[in-house]
Amino acid sequence: MIGGIIILEFKRFELRDKPLIDKYFEQHHYEASDNCFTTLFMWQDPYGIRWAEENGVLYIQGGGKRETFLLPPFAGKDAKFLDGLLRAKEWFVENKLPFRFKGVSKAVKERMEDLCPGRYEFTPDRDNYEYIYKSEDLINLSGKKFRQKKNHLNQFRMQYSNYEYLPITEDIIPLCRETAASWVETHHEEGIEDELVAINLLFDNWEALGLKGGAIKLFGRVEAFSIGEILNDRIALIHIEKATPD
Repeated sequence: MIGGIIILEFKRFELRDKPLIDKYFEQHHYEASDNCFTTLFMWQDPYGIRWAEENGVLYIQGGGKRETFLLPPFAGKDAKFLDGLLRAKEWFVENKLPFRFKGVSKAVKERMEDLCPGRYEFTPDRDNYEYIYKSEDLINLSGKKFRQKKNHLNQFRMQYSNYEYLPITEDIIPLCRETAASWVETHHEEGIEDELVAINLLFDNWEALGLKGGAIKLFGRVEAFSIGEILNDRIALIHIEKATPD
């Protein structure tokens, strides 16, 4: 407490925090990649992501010192979303920062407008939209929308009939690490090393995070892999997809 004001104490995500964070997300069946412990855990250092809890409300901060923002507050079972909104506003004022939420879903936007009509201005964040697919569509790849994907798949099967598709287990994680490292070596975008750190963090904590994955093995090497988890009973979330470009 400073001068009679209680400061939200934001801290790093640790594995021991997972049950608590999961409990908040499960209560309202949030359906966004930001609303997942693994996402926040793996990207916390590159993006300055931290968390705080106060009076049954979870607050998540991002952006580091460059463009600080909060995700909309997550109210627990006995707390009110409106109280979280008001406390978030106080926090921005206390820290002399412009009020900025990110990761506002359609459902949360509607709730904010109902509770506080005319108070908020919403701007589409197109670069951060989710890519959402029906599993049936990706299994069948039917229609014009998926023609290119199907062509790539058919071409691969014709050229490489001896490939193996394997679940990611402890014995092939080292091969997946090698593939990830090779992928980074051939890409030179800004911050690409951060992605390799995040991938290795997932492999380091595979069981604790409850992750699942698949890999394509060819000529003794893992040439592609995908990592994800079940977000809720309707949605699976893909965290990482990597493949050698050739």
